[in-house]
Amino acid sequence: MKNSLAALLILAGSVAASAAVATPGNLVLGFRAETGTTGESNNVVIDLGALSSIITDTRNTYDLSGASSILSTTYGTNWFNRTDLYYGVIANDSYEINGGDDLYQSFASTRLTNSASVTLDPISVYTAQPTFQQFALNNSSTALSSGTISGATRGGGFLTSDYLVLDSADSASWTTLSVGGWGGLFAESQDNPVTSFTSSTNSLGIYTAAGGLNNFNQTIPAAVYIESGYLVVVPEPSTYMLLALSGVALLYIARRKRA
Repeated sequence: MKNSLAALLILAGSVAASAAVATPGNLVLGFRAETGTTGESNNVVIDLGALSSIITDTRNTYDLSGASSILSTTYGTNWFNRTDLYYGVIANDSYEINGGDDLYQSFASTRLTNSASVTLDPISVYTAQPTFQQFALNNSSTALSSGTISGATRGGGFLTSDYLVLDSADSASWTTLSVGGWGGLFAESQDNPVTSFTSSTNSLGIYTAAGGLNNFNQTIPAAVYIESGYLVVVPEPSTYMLLALSGVALLYIARRKRA
């Protein structure tokens, strides 16, 4: 698959050459259904592309409302009205800086009900990297199925986005890793019911932060919402300016000293 899920979470030098490696740091959106409900055994994950592309464009829109869409065939034609279906976004990238003395990291995630500050030890993101690496190894060869979403647009032009369907019980699935708090970064899953954020004025913030040891910035440059079967990812100043007041802290830079 041209832009495999491994594009999302490449960790500097840590993913084997045999993995399907593409652009680090892509946003991946995942869906999971509650146990005992339609689609519980499958996760759908969609490569949303680079955050920089979303910021510079008007919006990314994905028409997933049709009966033949991957979400409809997995979770039912009225999937966007379900109260037992959850979605969220995750992304990670890292590489050495300052001659290898420091580790630059960028991290993005949606937050549970757009909740406020997350207190993490500075080493937490660094120690969670094996979790991101594990998730990144999902690709079209290991997935239950894969394909391309049609009916997607970016800033008025055509957009191609890839998806994977994962076994939710697998150790590298969205369900397993999300419910597990992404390597212990969070006390609970950070994905939200698809019925919770349904308009541009009621959207789910994509929290990001990036930088080096002593110089990093925290922002909420984009938001996502689901409206009548359409997934929309858009720069949302009115949303993130308000949410920024909550003092969200998602990324910490861990310094790695060479011996």
